[in-house]
Amino acid sequence: MHSKILKLTGNNCHSACSAKTRASHVRATQYWHYAARTYPWLAAALIALVLFSRPASASACEGIERITTATPHQLFDYALQCKDLTKAVLLMYVGQVRALTDLEAFPAQGEADTAAMAELYRRFYYEMGGSGPERVFTDQETYQSLVEGLSQWSPDDLKSYEPGWQYASAPSYEGYRQLVAKYIEFRLSQLSRYHLLVNDPEYQRINPEITEILKRNNNQLVEGTEDAERYRELSKKVDEIRARLRESLGEL
Repeated sequence: MHSKILKLTGNNCHSACSAKTRASHVRATQYWHYAARTYPWLAAALIALVLFSRPASASACEGIERITTATPHQLFDYALQCKDLTKAVLLMYVGQVRALTDLEAFPAQGEADTAAMAELYRRFYYEMGGSGPERVFTDQETYQSLVEGLSQWSPDDLKSYEPGWQYASAPSYEGYRQLVAKYIEFRLSQLSRYHLLVNDPEYQRINPEITEILKRNNNQLVEGTEDAERYRELSKKVDEIRARLRESLGEL
C-alpha cells in the first residue's frame, strides 16, 4: 500500500481539467486567489527555494528594460535570470499581472492556441505564482519599492504585441489597460495582506519551523508522519493569525 502523499505545490486541476478549463481566466483567478489566501507562506517559501536559488545569468537584469513590452513567459524568464532580487521579484509580479490579463483579453482561436494558453496558465500557477522571498516583505524599503513599481507599471501599446497564440479577437488598448489596472489592484491587495502576515511576531516565531519541514520533505509530506502532523498544527496556527489580521482589517 502506498503512503498518502500531501503535495503542497498546487491542487489537482492541472491533471483533471481540460486544457480549455485550465486556461480560462476565471480558473486562473480563482485558483491563484485560493492559493494565496490559503497558503501565502507556502507560496513564498516555494518561490524562494525553487526559483531564486537558481544561478542567474551573466547580465545583471536586462529584462527590466523590456518590462513594458515583454510577454508573460519573457517576464518570467527575465525574473529567473536577474541578479537583482528586487527587480527579479518585480518582473515576476508584472508577469503575473500580464498573464492574467492576456488570458482574459486574447481568447484562443483554435486548439493549438488553447494549448498555448494552458501552458501559460500552468507555468503561472505552478511555477511563477508566488510572492517572492520573505525578506522582500520584512525589509520595508524593498517592499515599498515593489509596491510602487507594480502600481506604476503600464504596458506599451498593443500594435506589435503578441501574447504567444493566435486569438479570435483583440482588446482595445484602453480596454487592456483597464484589465491591467484591475489585476494590479488584485495583486497588491494580496501582497498587502501577506506583508502583514510576514511581519506578525507570532508568525515570525513559527514560520522557520514550517519552512524547515517543507524543505526537509521536498514539499511533500507523508500523511501520518510526525512532520505531517506538526505541519497541520502549525498550519492551524497560521490560519488563526490570518483570521486575527483579517478581523483587524475589518475583513470578516
